Amino acid sequence: GHPLAGVTRPLSKADLAAHRAVSVSDSARQLQARTVGLLFGQDTLAVPDMQTKYDFQRAGLGFGFLPEPWVREDVAQGRFIVKQVEEPKPDETLQLAWRTGEEGAALAWWKDRLRRSDTVERMLARG
Repeated sequence: GHPLAGVTRPLSKADLAAHRAVSVSDSARQLQARTVGLLFGQDTLAVPDMQTKYDFQRAGLGFGFLPEPWVREDVAQGRFIVKQVEEPKPDETLQLAWRTGEEGAALAWWKDRLRRSDTVERMLARG
């Protein structure tokens, strides 16, 4: 198992900084790239998407935060463990945007789906 798995107390920044983090690369095209939840100088393995992040963490190539719906079954089966940290990662705000003046049938379809209560939960769920 991963070395952090054996730590029985909440993990400190120093604990986390000593190990490789798996992080999804920022995909923004016209904005400055953001870094969220990484520590300065930390060894980081950047991956293109959440599925790759999940796969790499499951393979033991690093650690990181994953959405609870993605790991629910893995935690129940003992393939992942949930660790407490001294400084929890703040909740992320999910924002969706689209260009003004381009509100065709596809955007209307998306807006309709987003009004449904289970849409975001299903979007965050794995596979």
